[in-house]
Amino acid sequence: NNYSRLSRRDKYALYSGQPGIAEKMGLLNGTTLLPFLFLLVYQHPQITPSWLLKFELFGSDGQQYGLKEDGSFAVSEKSRRGFVNAQQVIGLNTKSKAIFADIQALTQQARDYLRSIGNDDWRFLLLGKHRGFSVQRRITKLDRIDEGMHVTCPLTIELVKLFKCDERDIVKRIGLRPFRINVAIMRLFQTGDEFATSEDLGHVGSGDDDLKSYVPLALKQYFSNSRTRLFHNAFIFEAMKDSPYL
Repeated sequence: NNYSRLSRRDKYALYSGQPGIAEKMGLLNGTTLLPFLFLLVYQHPQITPSWLLKFELFGSDGQQYGLKEDGSFAVSEKSRRGFVNAQQVIGLNTKSKAIFADIQALTQQARDYLRSIGNDDWRFLLLGKHRGFSVQRRITKLDRIDEGMHVTCPLTIELVKLFKCDERDIVKRIGLRPFRINVAIMRLFQTGDEFATSEDLGHVGSGDDDLKSYVPLALKQYFSNSRTRLFHNAFIFEAMKDSPYL
């Protein structure tokens, strides 16, 4: 489309008064890329919102930076890891490589335009417009899913039936941070290994304390007690393996 070629006055004259025109034109907004980001976090729960917001596809010298040329790994910064460990390299799999490629394809037109006008935002992975017909630029804050657009979608309707709650409450709870926590808990159920789960989240010096803000205390106690019971059962089995009463 010719959106990036028009002046602000021409944009309003041509497109104003047409509901949903931005979506029909395929213009990026604050939530367009969210589904892809959810898929990335599902593949790599160590990815955080700040890591994504700081992701630079290209360095200040214009050379490719954030993604290795063959797409085998991605690198960005995670501030909470501290200055020394802030840089975080993530090895990508086939699915996450494809997701990064999709994000690049969706943002390419905006990226080319920003670069042509000398706007440094072109270097960053996440691009979109902030409101209305404003010029697309670097996204510095990830919006939550819009209530008005998603309260009637099929997924929301099915969740309302399942949990018998207000649809707006469901939509409000959907975000990258709570989703990342849910992925961590799911991995914990699958492996039963708190240290492996902590590593999956990209924590430095994995340990019990790292999961306190992610996993409810009752769930942690359940896994701890399960390991204790397994050890006790193994101990009893070893002691009584030759007994007819085992």
